[in-house]
Amino acid sequence: MAYQSKITERQRALIILLIDQSGSMSELYGGTQLLGTHPRTKAEIVAQASNLLLMNIVDRCCQGNVYKHYFDIGAIGYSGKGVYSLLSDGRWLLSPSEMAATVKSRSKILRRVKSVEGVPISYYTSIKVWIEPYCDGPTPMLQATNRVSELLHSWQNNQKLKNNFPPIIIHITDGEFTDANEEELISVRNRITAQGTDDGEPIFFNFHISGTSSEGIMFPTSIDELPVEAHLLYKLSSTLPNIYNSHIAELKNDTETQEKKYRGVSFNLPISDFIKALEIGTTTTDQLHL
Repeated sequence: MAYQSKITERQRALIILLIDQSGSMSELYGGTQLLGTHPRTKAEIVAQASNLLLMNIVDRCCQGNVYKHYFDIGAIGYSGKGVYSLLSDGRWLLSPSEMAATVKSRSKILRRVKSVEGVPISYYTSIKVWIEPYCDGPTPMLQATNRVSELLHSWQNNQKLKNNFPPIIIHITDGEFTDANEEELISVRNRITAQGTDDGEPIFFNFHISGTSSEGIMFPTSIDELPVEAHLLYKLSSTLPNIYNSHIAELKNDTETQEKKYRGVSFNLPISDFIKALEIGTTTTDQLHL
């Protein structure tokens, strides 16, 4: 798997956010004080982090006042309502220019970072809002991943060239599915990863979020690094190509990366690390623009 294609307006990439919006997402997120002064629900944190990610993707496509069609972008929610698009007019995929034209609102969030000298800095920043917090009912994860598989199939059929950058799926969940067993979910995952391009199979990330503030784990190299309740998400995730290694190593302060095969899964991260880990999902596209 080379993962070296340049993204052009004819050879673009597909990025899909898949977001758990079930009733359990109403629980408070552990460590939410890092994003503000009051506790927030998992649904609120996921919406904010997703909007930050989408904004970064869309803004990177803007050259002057023109949005280049480097990506097709999808955002899918699943909950007691079923499976549905989170984008404007219920459309499953939008171009960057369409995303820019359908911003629902703007909001301010408090970001806390460290300066080069290691000094904590707090500041408010404005973000564009496409996804709003929502949580209700059971967790139809199988139905949702089936929809991703169908969407990938349709997207591939609409592409005249096969040497696009492989599709990227970023799944955010608290891991409590209600409509399947592990074998069924793994079967759909295999169907998804079989729908690659000449440049490689789709890259499937899974990000687990929690209401606890216990220690988190990001991008392990072995399933044994994770607790048993995260083993399924490990199995659903891709082994990441080497082009991710330097970014992950920097995030993990890992000095030995040459032979490591990181898995695209993170478990129970504090919010600051959760946002950074999410951004890893699209980091490699920085080097792929013309």
